[in-house]
Amino acid sequence: MNESTMNLSDLPDEILHNIFTYTADSPSYVGPCICYQLRPLSKKWRDDLDNERGNLWSLATGNLSLDYWPRGGSGIASKDDDAALQESGSRRPTKRPKNTTTNRRSARIQPASPLEKYKHAYNLLMSRTETALLELTEHVHSSKKPLSFSIMKKILKEFSPIAINRRVRTGGTFLVEICRSRHVQESVILKCVKLLIEEHGANPNVPSAEVGQGLASSTTLTLGRRSAASSEVTCYTSSQGKELYAIVIAAARAMPTV
Repeated sequence: MNESTMNLSDLPDEILHNIFTYTADSPSYVGPCICYQLRPLSKKWRDDLDNERGNLWSLATGNLSLDYWPRGGSGIASKDDDAALQESGSRRPTKRPKNTTTNRRSARIQPASPLEKYKHAYNLLMSRTETALLELTEHVHSSKKPLSFSIMKKILKEFSPIAINRRVRTGGTFLVEICRSRHVQESVILKCVKLLIEEHGANPNVPSAEVGQGLASSTTLTLGRRSAASSEVTCYTSSQGKELYAIVIAAARAMPTV
């Protein structure tokens, strides 16, 4: 009897997704964990993840709408968001009459695979996150328009959803940047920190990656090809730089309430 033996590849997408929600530090890491841990196992896994497993990548895309694990939740903001993602993934292109022009174009334009759709959604998320953190940094160091609670709420609303618990390419995080704020009172920093932690699930245990002299910082997820001529897709995360926690900055600046 072979009923007691089952290959990992035989598991339904929903069960695989639930497994990786336990291994990922935050919902936006579910997709990278799937790619990084499963693709190297075998050629079959690589082909399945690159071209198939649409439901698995749809679930991982839903995780990008909320970057912390709610109590009893799955890291997905709402059922409406998940339904919209599934609808967009299953939407078929409009049929066009067959002619020479469309045949030539169809040879160049191929439908995106489930992984390609996930990479697109992931890159948009990280792009919004970097833009939001860049705008926050401008207020952090500005004496003319310093950081305020209303500005912090405006940034979060304008760029939402963002990966609040991810480091960007420069190595920065939202909590660390807020604790660095100049030209503001400690009470303003405290209100912004509470907003991020209590309402947006920011994790104070996620450090920034500080860049020293002669040291580059790399904290990005690579979800692309090794080269323009290569057909092999790479997927990994890397981080270089000295770690710096928000609580360390708060202690160094003598902010006991933070």
